[in-house]
Amino acid sequence: MGALITYGSYISKDDNMLSSAVSVTLADTFVAVLAGVIIFPAAFTFGIQPEAGASLAFTTLPMVFGHMSGGYFFCIIFFLLLVIATLTSTVSLLEVIVAALTEETRLSRTWGCIVGTAVTAVIGVFATLSLRSSSSLLVGGTTIFDLLDHFTALYLMPIGGLLIVLFVGWRMKRADVLDELTNAGRLRKGIRKAVYQIIRWLAPVAILTIFISQLVK
Repeated sequence: MGALITYGSYISKDDNMLSSAVSVTLADTFVAVLAGVIIFPAAFTFGIQPEAGASLAFTTLPMVFGHMSGGYFFCIIFFLLLVIATLTSTVSLLEVIVAALTEETRLSRTWGCIVGTAVTAVIGVFATLSLRSSSSLLVGGTTIFDLLDHFTALYLMPIGGLLIVLFVGWRMKRADVLDELTNAGRLRKGIRKAVYQIIRWLAPVAILTIFISQLVK
């Protein structure tokens, strides 16, 4: 949520925000579904519980590569690409912290990068070490990595999304929201008004329903 807001603040007034949002959503959903189609059948094949979360990539895929011709080569390529993807994602997420530090404090961007990187590195070290099979870095029988993953996915993201749609739909002026969605009136307003109503009514109910269902589960 923070990444969307931070990078959204850098969008040019000439960009079509609605079409950009649709493109990002479709691409992200497609990749997520494609990853699930690859990971989960392999997990069931090797008897691994799919509830393992993001760590499935480090347990399931090596087994898959181990049963492939030339699997060692493809395993190296996969994890090399995963490192690149992780680094680029880290840069984009770090920008959220840096932007907040530089705008809300007197820190320069350089010190904002240093502080943000140091804090996330310390947390990341403990999360990484907790993935070891013999690790004692467990909280209630759960690794720190999975604990942080579940906490952000089950609590922070839905609550953050709910607060955003409530702010945009009920706190911001309607004219200001439509002005942003239509690039100050230069784009057609038809579907933008429908999107505004979705943000105002449908999105909060949908997010709250999913959030409560996850808590009950």
